[in-house]
Amino acid sequence: MSRDHFREGLLKELDSLQSRVERQESINAALRRLSVAPNLESLGEVFEECIRGIVPFDVSSVSLLRGEQQWEHLKTGEVVTAPAPIGEAGSATD
Repeated sequence: MSRDHFREGLLKELDSLQSRVERQESINAALRRLSVAPNLESLGEVFEECIRGIVPFDVSSVSLLRGEQQWEHLKTGEVVTAPAPIGEAGSATD
């Protein structure tokens, strides 16, 4: 293996690592912002802003379980209440 080829391989690996570090820093910043959201409306807005910086999407949704059967659903910054329970019996959302 030539020196130039070896150097080229190292530079590619460095670029890959830098990209992964930047992505992880972006995720960590998003988690910090989400952890201090004062209410559900703000949480939905922050969630959308943070995730849009990582993954492009048209609609987002987060389901929060507050008690045994009390669900709250966030959809792209709006609080949307489901008219009926969601999820199949025994599933993660049941």
